[in-house]
Amino acid sequence: MTAEHTTDDRAAPRTRRRSRSVAAFGAAFGPLQSVSVEQGATSTIEIAFLLALAAIGALLTYQAIRGYRRNDDPSMVLFGCGLFLLTVGHAGLKLFLTFVVPALGAEGPVLAFAVASASQIADIAGLGAVFYAILR
Repeated sequence: MTAEHTTDDRAAPRTRRRSRSVAAFGAAFGPLQSVSVEQGATSTIEIAFLLALAAIGALLTYQAIRGYRRNDDPSMVLFGCGLFLLTVGHAGLKLFLTFVVPALGAEGPVLAFAVASASQIADIAGLGAVFYAILR
C-alpha cells in the first residue's frame, strides 16, 4: 500500500454510496415504521379504493360461505370470516373514522386511536382466522 491509498480512503466512498442508497430507499418507500394516529380517508380516490376493497371482500366472503354450504367444510367459514375482517372490517372502520366521527363532532386523538386500534385488532383477528383455516 502506498501513502496515497490508505484503508480509510477506500472505505469513505463505500460509506457515502451506502448512505445514498438508504436515503433513496427511504424516499421511494417511506419509513418502514412510524407511530402516528391513523386518520380517515383523505381523498376521493382513497374512499373509492376502500369501497372497492369492501365490495371485493364481501364477494369473497360470500363465495367462501357458499363453499362451506356446498362442501360442509368448517375451515371455509373460518377463511370467509378472516377475509371479511381483513377487507370489509378494515375498510368499514376506516370509513367510519372518515364520515361518522366528524359527523358526531367527536374528532379527537383518543377516538381516532381507538378506531385505529380496532382496525389493527380486526386485521390481526382476520389473519389469525385465515391462518387457522389453512392449518385445519
